[in-house]
Amino acid sequence: MPIPIYEPPVKIQAGGKPIDLYGSPTPSPVDWFGRGVFDLMGGNFVDSVTLFRNIGTRTEPELAPAVSWWKPAGTTTAPWICA
Repeated sequence: MPIPIYEPPVKIQAGGKPIDLYGSPTPSPVDWFGRGVFDLMGGNFVDSVTLFRNIGTRTEPELAPAVSWWKPAGTTTAPWICA
């Protein structure tokens, strides 16, 4: 079985900066806005969810700066707050 040859890793950029999710979670591709292009969404270890909107195309993605939502500390039913 041949050994695969990979390109060197690159950091995914959003708004011109490497994406940053607290800890080491893995963002997931999701068509959040139903436009036929994948955005990236990920959680982290401090009860927040972050969305990186794809403002490019499906074949040439470009991620906008992050938008995050979080729950107020100590609550379980409070609405999420958007930053």
